[in-house]
Amino acid sequence: MTNINEIKAILSKKVSEEKSGKRTIDLPPITYKKNKISHVSLFCGAGGMDLGTIWAALEVGMNKRVSIAKKEEYDAMLDNSVIHTVYAIDYLTEQVNTYSMNFKDTLVHKADITKLKNFPKADLYTFGFPCPGYVRQMMAI
Repeated sequence: MTNINEIKAILSKKVSEEKSGKRTIDLPPITYKKNKISHVSLFCGAGGMDLGTIWAALEVGMNKRVSIAKKEEYDAMLDNSVIHTVYAIDYLTEQVNTYSMNFKDTLVHKADITKLKNFPKADLYTFGFPCPGYVRQMMAI
């Protein structure tokens, strides 16, 4: 069983880190593709914003309307997209796990964005917004 002094020490360390503004997390290696618009997804959540972005890019790249109703067909079309998502980040495990299942070729990082030592370079950035249900739950805590 953890004693109260251990808990206080851990919390004190975390508070000090937050106050110091220390950036402690290195970016993992990022791979870029030639002739593609590099895309970084911040606060990626499960990936709904990215799905819309990539879908629009597919239609631009293929110069026609496309359906993404069947995942296998969608995955096969991805090479035609003008966008390559090089990096995605979210703080919550559930979101990162879901995103990873939906976007298998994207480097997904579970981390606090305020702790990144360096910011990933990209041509296009998307920023997810908080889910209303989640925000209500967090405000109740």
